[in-house]
Amino acid sequence: MKNESSKLWLGLGIGAVFGMAVGYLITGENRRKVEEGIREMGDEVKAGAKSMFSKMKSKAEQVGAKMAGKAEEWSDKVGEKAQQWADEAGSRVASSADRFSQKAEDIRQTMEEKARNDAEAQQRYAEQAKGK
Repeated sequence: MKNESSKLWLGLGIGAVFGMAVGYLITGENRRKVEEGIREMGDEVKAGAKSMFSKMKSKAEQVGAKMAGKAEEWSDKVGEKAQQWADEAGSRVASSADRFSQKAEDIRQTMEEKARNDAEAQQRYAEQAKGK
C-alpha cells in the first residue's frame, strides 16, 4: 500500500509541475513569445524547403541541359555514321554496276567476235562449196 501511495504522490507532483509549465506558457506575454518562436521556426522551415526546392530545380535543369547536349551529340554521331554507311553502300553499288557493265561489254565483244568468226567460216565454206 505504501508503494501505491508513493506512486500517487509522484503522479500528482508531475501533474502539478506540468500544469504550472502549461499555465506559465499560456499567460499573455509568454504565450506570445512561444507563438512567435513557433512562427519563426515555421518560417525557417518554409524558407529551407523553398531553398531546397530551388536547388533541386536548378540541379534538374542542369542535368536536363547536359542530357540534351549528350542527345544532340549522339544524334550527330548517328547521322555521321549513317552518312558513312550510305556513302559506302553507294560506292559498292557503283563498283558492282561498273563490274556488271564491264562483263556485259566483254560478253558483247565475245559475241561479236564469234559472229565475225562464224560469218568468216560461212564465207569460206561457201567459197569452198563453189570451188568444188
